[in-house]
Amino acid sequence: MMLAMASGISFSHEKNKLKQLINPHEKKAILEGKILTTVFLKNHGTYSNHSQSDSIEALTLPYSETTDYSVYEMLAVEKAFIPFDLDAERFLPLFNSLTAYSQFAGIHYYSRMDKKIQPYILSSYRITSPQNDMPVDDEKHDSIPADYAAYFMIEDNRFGKLLMQSHVLTQNNNIDIRNRTLEPMARLFIPINNAGEYEQQVFFLYDTQVKGFYYYSMQAMRIRSELLLKLGQLTPFNFASRLRALTVHFAMLLGHDWKDRLIPDT
Repeated sequence: MMLAMASGISFSHEKNKLKQLINPHEKKAILEGKILTTVFLKNHGTYSNHSQSDSIEALTLPYSETTDYSVYEMLAVEKAFIPFDLDAERFLPLFNSLTAYSQFAGIHYYSRMDKKIQPYILSSYRITSPQNDMPVDDEKHDSIPADYAAYFMIEDNRFGKLLMQSHVLTQNNNIDIRNRTLEPMARLFIPINNAGEYEQQVFFLYDTQVKGFYYYSMQAMRIRSELLLKLGQLTPFNFASRLRALTVHFAMLLGHDWKDRLIPDT
């Protein structure tokens, strides 16, 4: 596994953050329209659509004071550039779209096992607290908060219902979304991990010169069951497809139809 841990980064150092998450080879590739995907899965090796020169830091991960990603059995990273002509009037609607958790419902992905595109997120809705899982409307903001927290429930086609906590940071036209499970996960009635051991991070780093967001998406999952890892139903490509589905979804929110790019090999 090629793993480069980024040093501590903050929104006051956006250029440093971009350099630490996306190396110059990758930046050139994604500005040319490529979507770069890399997944490490214990016992199954690494899937990557990078060229050799692009893959030096393929699994560059964001810094965390609380999480040691080096022990995680599954790590997935995707990098892209999403054109978007940002102005003050467009940023608030964009923020409201990115934090509309109900819009995750209906996301599709490509299943290599089934050899077809099929539903990935069966349902998704915001809730008021972990103690109350009744659906509530997405929150519509009148102004952009620098720090926003929310809870939501999703029904994953493979892992069932997941209770998630979302934390969204914004500064200088940049957005950092962090979603983490609050309960243990299971698959085929087999325990997978403990609460908090599956997370998603998505960075939207805006560049005024090229008018768009450098997009970085990461998923990390502990898979504590050796049985699941040996069954063969989990593969690096499967996780790459799920990661790509979210990229296509977020591109859609920014006004781009990338449905023909659902398969990570393309």
